Amino acid sequence: SLPDEMGAMYLASVLAGNDWDYVMTHPAYYYGSFSTPLLYPFFVLIKDPLLLYQCLLGVGAFLRSVPSIICFIILIKYWKIQDIRLAVLISTASCFLTPTRSNNIDNEPGLILCCRIIVFLIISLEQDSLKRNRIYKSVFLAIVLNLSLLGHTRAILYSIATIIVIFLYHILTRHSLVNYKWFAITYLIMFALSQRIIAFLTTFLYTGNASEMDIANTSGSLGEQLNSGLDNVFSH
Repeated sequence: SLPDEMGAMYLASVLAGNDWDYVMTHPAYYYGSFSTPLLYPFFVLIKDPLLLYQCLLGVGAFLRSVPSIICFIILIKYWKIQDIRLAVLISTASCFLTPTRSNNIDNEPGLILCCRIIVFLIISLEQDSLKRNRIYKSVFLAIVLNLSLLGHTRAILYSIATIIVIFLYHILTRHSLVNYKWFAITYLIMFALSQRIIAFLTTFLYTGNASEMDIANTSGSLGEQLNSGLDNVFSH
């Protein structure tokens, strides 16, 4: 699937010594690199393309299965479900109730995993009263929000949604959901770092483009895409 799957595998393939430059500049779409550490070893070890692709699909299937474990922990620890069979059934079903399947290897497995980790951390923060634990979880939440940006630029919605939840929680309960100081500091540092990494990767992978602004799906092109979308909304 071009460019979704090819884009998700691009960095791992390049690091393994493959030249996909011509293919990936027609069109030049940035599709993140969240899965690269897991995909790279297979590109190095397996040269048969059919066998390689099946292994890469396995990586995607693995990433899609991890959220079921997170779901199980939420059900048992925080929802207090006593019936283990019911918890297993719901957790397993949660892996199948997603908008994409494991018959391709794209960015969605990493994004879904990040989303489930974010949900887990928000629930855990709401339940945890120990100050030190809340600091650690606030820092980890900020890190995960920015790691998700390495999966796809649309993950900025995770940050927006999380900030809205934090704000509404404070309004409704008069309590803080996160440690504001540590969350804000960590988020700003990680956001700056993630944007530098994305800018470097787009330059490294898409050498034929003048700047990040020219490459769709990057943060640099996000503002232009938003303006274009608003123009379409209010056009005749």
